[in-house]
Amino acid sequence: MQYSWFIGAFYLLYLALILFGFEDLAFYMKPLLVPSLLLLIPFKSVFSAKYKLFYAVLFSTLGDVFLMFGGTLFFVLGLTSFLTAHLMYMMIFKSVRNPIKFNLMYIFSSLIIAVYFCTFLSFLWPHLGPMKAPVFIYAAILSIMLWFAIHSNAPHPFSRFMIVLGALSFVISDSMLSTRLFYGTFENAHFFIMSSYLVAQFLLVFGIVKSRISK
Repeated sequence: MQYSWFIGAFYLLYLALILFGFEDLAFYMKPLLVPSLLLLIPFKSVFSAKYKLFYAVLFSTLGDVFLMFGGTLFFVLGLTSFLTAHLMYMMIFKSVRNPIKFNLMYIFSSLIIAVYFCTFLSFLWPHLGPMKAPVFIYAAILSIMLWFAIHSNAPHPFSRFMIVLGALSFVISDSMLSTRLFYGTFENAHFFIMSSYLVAQFLLVFGIVKSRISK
């Protein structure tokens, strides 16, 4: 993972530009943020998930680009792109998931995710207007992706922790983004949304690659 420090420095530079008000420069850097994670993927190695991971990165990048522009069409295109990226992540997690066991962990994680899904959607619902159906579908897929991440069976405990933390960071980022878009903004919203988003993408890609290399 020799490029991890480079990616981390690149992300910190981008976040610093946002925090200190250089939004114009940050705007042009945004399409390069997620593609930089391709440096972590060992395309020349035997790595069964590398193409799914490539498509997850690709559709996340498309989502970033679409959301750089205003309007309902670009929002829906961005939402669809990220939904596809989550499906790619789900396929990766599903391939290493343990057989379902109805134990305390299964019940607790499913309950927590379901409660958050219903609570947050109930909060946003009056403000969604014509976007109710797209947001509902996206939120459902995101919640399922988090569930699959929690129940994935990455062979290295640290890799599994990174994957779960990455998926959770994605939920946090999208929750803040949805709040800003449909309810109202908050101080340093862009900084906090992008911070959690970049942490999410980095941890997911790094954790998946590390778990497969460690097998």
